[in-house]
Amino acid sequence: MWRGGAGEVDGGPKEVLTVRSATELFPPNRHFFAPIKALDRPEGRAPSVDVERSAPNELAVRITASTYLHFVHLLVPDEQASFSDNYFDLLPGETREITVRGATDAIDAQSLSVAGR
Repeated sequence: MWRGGAGEVDGGPKEVLTVRSATELFPPNRHFFAPIKALDRPEGRAPSVDVERSAPNELAVRITASTYLHFVHLLVPDEQASFSDNYFDLLPGETREITVRGATDAIDAQSLSVAGR
């Protein structure tokens, strides 16, 4: 845990400050030290992705980050698909499971992609 004043925090386009409550007293938040378009995020940080079919029109997707990722989102060709979560951040080593449901048809697991910065 770190305590200090805002003036004591110094960062640049390669850094992010995240805060989370262990007891969920407040929602997680983050602060970038540069405008989003100017962030300097290293390449080659693809997360680990495991996909399992949990129902005929449903996929369970487990995403594990190897480094900090922001704006993680899933993409499928089905425009009517729904996601249990989308556009979220992951800390290094953190895993999130997302459920993807097709409106009526089965979603092809091979067509699913995960994007993030």
